[in-house]
Amino acid sequence: MKPIIILAFSNSQDTYLDSIKLEREGTSKALDDLNDANIIGVRKIAHLSNEQLFYYLNRYRHQVRIFHYAGHASGSTLQLESNGGDELAYSEGIAGILGQSNSLELVFLNGCATYGQVETLLNKGVKAVIATSVAINDTKAYQFSIKFYETLAAGETIGDAFEAAKSFLIQLGNGPKIERKGLKLKRKHLA
Repeated sequence: MKPIIILAFSNSQDTYLDSIKLEREGTSKALDDLNDANIIGVRKIAHLSNEQLFYYLNRYRHQVRIFHYAGHASGSTLQLESNGGDELAYSEGIAGILGQSNSLELVFLNGCATYGQVETLLNKGVKAVIATSVAINDTKAYQFSIKFYETLAAGETIGDAFEAAKSFLIQLGNGPKIERKGLKLKRKHLA
């Protein structure tokens, strides 16, 4: 079965993030060549809800290599969208679903202060997690994710893609402090 990358995005009408659209377009574009060559499948979800989250994680549980989330978050929740506004998804439930995947290589949580979710995900069997320990500048967050996926799509490992994206932010100056503290990233290619 073809490996799948799930790119999931959520925004809030009350605290709207302009950068979500840029991140959605940029990460998807970075993976276009691999998707077009049928090396991977990319599932892009623009307005993630709890129902969609469960559906896609359950449907692709044996194919998903990377689950990427961008939007508002905390140490225990992801903020998702619903017909009536915003809704929360709790990390324990998300980790339970993700932990059932034997193909998952990485969970990338691109939201503020998601580090509190790392231990829960790792305890459920997720191999690697990228998360933030503090609030992060929206521009830096989407730039980091786009450079990460551009590097990964060029054939580099998850660890090398992480380091390249980190170096890009440092190159711009005044970048956030980014560490791999306690995070073991496998030296394995995407496909």
